[in-house]
Amino acid sequence: MRPFWWVPRRAEAVSPGGRVGLRARRRRRQNRHGGFQRPASRSRRSPPSSPPHTLWYQVHAEADAAAERAVSRGRPLGCKALCITIGGADWSAIDRLRQGLRIPVVLKGIMSPEEARSAIGKGIDGIVVSATAGPRRNGGNHRGAARHRQAVAGKAPILIDGSFRRGADILKALALGARAVMLGRPPLWALAAYGAPGVQVILEMLQTELARDMAMSGKPNLKALDPAW
Repeated sequence: MRPFWWVPRRAEAVSPGGRVGLRARRRRRQNRHGGFQRPASRSRRSPPSSPPHTLWYQVHAEADAAAERAVSRGRPLGCKALCITIGGADWSAIDRLRQGLRIPVVLKGIMSPEEARSAIGKGIDGIVVSATAGPRRNGGNHRGAARHRQAVAGKAPILIDGSFRRGADILKALALGARAVMLGRPPLWALAAYGAPGVQVILEMLQTELARDMAMSGKPNLKALDPAW
């Protein structure tokens, strides 16, 4: 798993044709993972053929037929995981959405170690620890990884989101137990200002900062990171 992902959201609102341009650039620069988010501005029936990056299909845990139809549309698109966003764990809705799936199911919006333990106990394959309901602070939600690491006890990967802006923030989260960091606003700002090239620049900048900070810390690879450090 790559150390950080971009979850595209509202790309069309800030840059006309934003996602289409980004997909073309991803075909040329095959070094990032991305989420395939709902709601999307373009039809989900026309995803990139043989995508070079890993696609996740994201839905909200809504207790209605619309969410189930969204999952049905996502099945033939080659997505590697279903990401269900929760606003409080509605397990009846979650169970309906994941029924019959043969791909991993990741739960996004975990806010406490208790929710993390419950999710893992119910067979969820991974969690995304979120800070969306809490205060926004620069420096990232890296402490969330530390709080949830013990609750998960290595039974599933922990991803994390929330105000990550620098490579050093990503490094802290990885060292404290996160498998990857999910980015939102920085690539979106870059897309709004400079289009698809701006997104490429911001992602490469974060990658360079992460590599530099690891080297300065004497950590040659991600496996060398640990909470004791």
